[in-house]
Amino acid sequence: LVANAALAKYSPDGRSVAFIEVNGQRQRIKTIRTTGSETRQISNDAVSSISYTVLPYNRLQIADFSWSPDSLRIAYVSDHGGHSNVWRITMVPTTVS
Repeated sequence: LVANAALAKYSPDGRSVAFIEVNGQRQRIKTIRTTGSETRQISNDAVSSISYTVLPYNRLQIADFSWSPDSLRIAYVSDHGGHSNVWRITMVPTTVS
């Protein structure tokens, strides 16, 4: 659905997909409706790098972001301001015509 996307995660309500857009060294969180419409940029600052688990037999790509159970918020890790911290974005509901 989207170019340069990685590590997509469905929202718990199944209406949206959050993903990391990789643009050179910059990584931002974006969402898209599962219908393929309405792409939105969620984070203005760089999200922490995509990393891998350290277990030798269970290597997985991991992303430091997650949906809330009600699909209204996304928490993510960013080094905004020079220090790594957890940030939370509240999703503003939109109406679809």
